Amino acid sequence: MHLHNIKVRVWCALSASRIMRPIFFSDTVNAEGYNGQILAPFFKNLSVKENEYMFFQQGSLTAYTANNSMATLRNSFGNV
Repeated sequence: MHLHNIKVRVWCALSASRIMRPIFFSDTVNAEGYNGQILAPFFKNLSVKENEYMFFQQGSLTAYTANNSMATLRNSFGNV
């Protein structure tokens, strides 16, 4: 028996043209997991048009603003 209810987290990207496949995970997301399990598959599945014209918005969780996460975003979008 668990002390607390089991939680499932979902990360998903939405655009005017589609909803990208949601990413489900149960562990707490750290910067390494955010880069490897979320950002890498996300950028891999972007079309050329999406990559050129999209806006990327995220919250301010530590995993999102960690140095390696910000470096990944800079590599993809330029200066952020």
